[in-house]
Amino acid sequence: MNAQLMPKEGTVNPVIQSYWRFLFLPKNLALFKDQQARVRYFQARFSHLDIEELTPELLKESLPAHLSGSSQVKYFECWRALLDYGVACGLLPANPLQGVAKPKAGPGRQKYLSQDQLYQLLDGADATDNLLFYGIIYFAVVSGRRKGELLRLRRSDLDPENNTLTFRNRAGAPIQTLKLTSEGVHILMGLPRLGGANGLIFSLNGVKPYVGFKRNFVILCARLGFKDFTFQDLSFTYKQRVSKEMKL
Repeated sequence: MNAQLMPKEGTVNPVIQSYWRFLFLPKNLALFKDQQARVRYFQARFSHLDIEELTPELLKESLPAHLSGSSQVKYFECWRALLDYGVACGLLPANPLQGVAKPKAGPGRQKYLSQDQLYQLLDGADATDNLLFYGIIYFAVVSGRRKGELLRLRRSDLDPENNTLTFRNRAGAPIQTLKLTSEGVHILMGLPRLGGANGLIFSLNGVKPYVGFKRNFVILCARLGFKDFTFQDLSFTYKQRVSKEMKL
């Protein structure tokens, strides 16, 4: 809190300082880390105003225009909590934002890919001529498994007689058995077979997991125009695809 902004009777500043002290309570430290920038923004614009000047219209117009809709909602909710606290402490007669609809969040980042976009992703990965990279993306798409579960796969998890691949949790217990298509078999047969039966499937040496795919995945998604799409979002995409019974 800026020391030069001392509480003045009739202004908004005592409300802000009271809420700031509340955020510093040990039990609220995590909350404070999230809210401090929003409270500072509020302080810089409104601390000098008289309480009666704090109107819903002024508050909504003052939301940071450069931020996304979802971030503006967080600012709005922070300010409403601050003003509620001021009312509870007897520093405000009423909350100007009480009953005021929060701004619409608008569309967020892309978290799902359509069937056509999945084909674009697989084609783009295939075009890199990096079978490890392509294999990880392929099995994430067809199984919905996450990065750690894919990188834990070992040669012993592959059953070539029954054409199945078993995914396991950290403790080694099976969590899913995937029936392999001819494409899946082709990918696995083309990968380096290092480290014996216990060697990692997606690895350059059979011992350490292949880690180069993360940077390549970000580059590929950017090139394809999949804004802010993450590898974990392939799991969300799989669940959505299964719920709609979409097939690749």
